[in-house]
Amino acid sequence: MMAWSAGSGRACRAPWLRRRHSLVSSRARLAALGVGRIVLFTARDVEPREKRNMYCAAGFNAGACFGLYESRTGYAIDISVWDVDRLELLGTDGTEVTHTLGAVGLLVPIPFYSSNETEACEQMQQYVQGVLRQ
Repeated sequence: MMAWSAGSGRACRAPWLRRRHSLVSSRARLAALGVGRIVLFTARDVEPREKRNMYCAAGFNAGACFGLYESRTGYAIDISVWDVDRLELLGTDGTEVTHTLGAVGLLVPIPFYSSNETEACEQMQQYVQGVLRQ
């Protein structure tokens, strides 16, 4: 696909025209493979969060801790579903996967760990299935 520059009689390859040609040929290759929709995932780190509300003290050959310590890390997932034939965005969604490590102080620190990884994956799976059924 070429456009002719006005008055020069020679082919002009404008950047927007190259992108359009690339998009059309990519769409044709996907259609030849039978691909009608594309699901794109992107993941990014989330800012770590920390709560320090545990107080520990020692003395008289003994010690005790009271309160809560919690540290959260994880990542965010963004998802988009595209229709290849119509070059149209069908929908987007996102979720965060967090890992929590902490301790509850009741005289002795009691460690704990939790994660919402399974729930986040199920949420994303249900979203994609719902969009693809439309």
